Amino acid sequence: MTEIISNINTSTNFSSTVKLEGLQFDIWTNGVHGIGISGGHEHIGYELQTVLTGEYCVAFEDQKFHLGPPDTLCLIPPGCSHRCYEVGENTRQIALDFSLKRKSGQISFLTAAAELLPTDKPLLLTGEAHLCEALRQFVRELEKPEMASGMLVELLLQQVMLLLLRALKKRSDTQVQLSAPGDDLKNTRFNKIEAFFHGHYADPITEDDLARELAVSRRQTSRILRQYCGKSFQEKLEEIRMHYALRYLLWTELPVETIALRIGYRSATGFFVAFKKRHSMTPTEYRQKEKNN
Repeated sequence: MTEIISNINTSTNFSSTVKLEGLQFDIWTNGVHGIGISGGHEHIGYELQTVLTGEYCVAFEDQKFHLGPPDTLCLIPPGCSHRCYEVGENTRQIALDFSLKRKSGQISFLTAAAELLPTDKPLLLTGEAHLCEALRQFVRELEKPEMASGMLVELLLQQVMLLLLRALKKRSDTQVQLSAPGDDLKNTRFNKIEAFFHGHYADPITEDDLARELAVSRRQTSRILRQYCGKSFQEKLEEIRMHYALRYLLWTELPVETIALRIGYRSATGFFVAFKKRHSMTPTEYRQKEKNN
């Protein structure tokens, strides 16, 4: 039977770097805390949440996830606005925030699984008792001042990230098995679209370039984008560019003007305007806000 943690009060910030084959996770958490009705907010990195006691909901713009023990988790991508509220008494949760870096040129099962991390939509992971228990073990060990606790915490975080990647791979495999006969083309096109934008977001690309990649007309490309992504070409391009902008703002000290050019904007002014429209603050203000959190 899965043990549920109670009477935890870890409030100190904790951060660590975990390296797996070809991957580096920079992880941080503010420990275990209760749930109150909070305003909408978002994070610069990914956030993995699970409940320790009680029950609560994570609400997004168009959906909400119910989290209860012992085997449900919520994986929230960067920049995805959400709020949490309690639906049971004495609710406690643990949330790990993390960013991901890949070692250039190294390909493995783990790097392939890391490609399955969501970029714009949250995921509800169910039936993941081993992953939830690994997070609970991490919480227990984080509080202990005993000999070599620090070493064990590092090993537990490795286990958490490995189990998370396994859960994503398992979920992906299940989706493929459940696909209808006509879904192969849809999956192939969606993957091509995502690969195109992630591979060329810094280039001066146009809808014609994507049309050539998909081997269809420009008119068909517009229809396919709306069907699979719910966005126009420019909306999708800006979404991906902002995804990488947030990473640069948090993980580097590069000037905002340099970041603008690196993610494909012709001028810093265009980047400032697009960023403020999306996040209601300037890139500099966003960077400072995240550093102060």
